[in-house]
Formats: sequence, structure tokens, C-alpha cells
Amino acid sequence: MTKFLGVDLSWSMEPNPKSSGICLMDEEGKVEELTLAGSDEEIIKIAKEHEVDYIGIDAPLKIPNEEGSRPVERELARRGRPAYPANRKFFNKHYGGIRGERLVEKFEEEEYPFIERTRDDKKGIIEVYPNPTIKALLGEIPKYKNVRKKKVKKGIKEIWRKLQKEKLPVKINIDGFEELITEKKVKNITSKDLKRKGDLLDSFFCSYVLLLDYKEISSVEVIGNKKEGYILTLIENNKKITEFTNQDKKK
Repeated sequence: MTKFLGVDLSWSMEPNPKSSGICLMDEEGKVEELTLAGSDEEIIKIAKEHEVDYIGIDAPLKIPNEEGSRPVERELARRGRPAYPANRKFFNKHYGGIRGERLVEKFEEEEYPFIERTRDDKKGIIEVYPNPTIKALLGEIPKYKNVRKKKVKKGIKEIWRKLQKEKLPVKINIDGFEELITEKKVKNITSKDLKRKGDLLDSFFCSYVLLLDYKEISSVEVIGNKKEGYILTLIENNKKITEFTNQDKKK
């Protein structure tokens, strides 16, 4: 069975433990793992141990431009789905380098080639962007990252509410991992814990857009190219064919 690994990657070249969200999903839409990772080696180990076919990384994996932004970011902005402008000067100054490029090199050593979409090869590593995918599937939602704690809680709560309400292109099962991305039974949740929930949510949508592309049942597209930088994402959802379920009904 084909498996997809979504990674909401921390951009620091020296990442903290549990700084990247990780979601493992199979081709039937079942979440098999939802966790947090730190180093490149830890992410690669997860991919190999679970025999993952496709890895979707939410981080720039190719940045040829020294300054400014990549063509893909300019195109996303033009289409109303802006992304943070990526350039080598900024990443070197603030993050100590370009972790996405380094991670691609390490994955290629493990025979995971750098590809643009799931139908290109039997397996590979792909740059994805979950934010447009979330909006295409669920509509407008409150910001849940890089905002005050109250707004983060509101955003996460709204995403979870809509995930249980909206119809999605592929039926999904998150049974057993709900508490990781909701705030149920958590009274004194910290800002760090909330950030981690947001990272896990993003990793979920990273894996989900790979699944949509693999099944070719929604309007997933590649914006840009491998040479100048690209993003696999969903701008408009034109095929809502099944209802979302967060767990099997227990009788």
C-alpha cells in the first residue's frame, strides 16, 4: 500500500527536538502516525522504517535566487495565496542555511529522488504548501500560526470543526490521534503546545495533498518548477466526493 509522509519542517539548520510536525497517511486516507521530530536523521528514519513512498515537505527545497522571492511565490501571491518569500540571503542570515535543500540531498542519498509530483516516480520527495490546500478544502479560517495564543486556539478549533463538517475528496480516518490536534481536556495549554498542534495540523495537510495528487481526483497542481523552485498544492477544490470521518463509528 502506498504511503505518504507530510512534514511541516522547522527551517533552522540546528532544529530543536519536536520542532517539525510529522503525519504518516496511507492511500486509503488512514492516519497511521502523527508525531513530532527534530533532526534530519530522525525524519529520514521515520520515512525508511515505515517504507514511505512520497514525502511532502512544507519548506523551500530549492532556492536559486540570492534575494527577492521565487517565481512560485510571486504566482501564489497573484492568485491570492501568498507564501513567505524565499531567498538565499534571508535563509542564510536567519536560519544558518537552507535546511530544505540539505534534507533533499540526504533523502537522495537514501534513494528518494527530488520530484514534482506523485505520478512522476515510484517514490520521492516533494515541496508542498498546506495553507492553500486548507483554504481550498475548508474555506477561510482564522490564522493559527504566528499570532497570539487566543487566536491560535480559535484557528485550531475552527479547522477541527470544519474537518468534521465539510465534504472532502477522500475519506479520512484520524482515529486515535484526535487529542494531538484538538484542545479537549486541556485547561492550561501552553503557547508551545499550541504551536505543536498547529505543526501537526500542517503536516496532516501536507500528507493529504500528496494523497489527492496520487489519486488524481482533485485539482492539485504544480506551480513553478524544480530549477527555480516549485510548490505542489491545491488552490481550488473542484471535486468533493466523499464525507470526512474522523473515526470509525463504534457500535
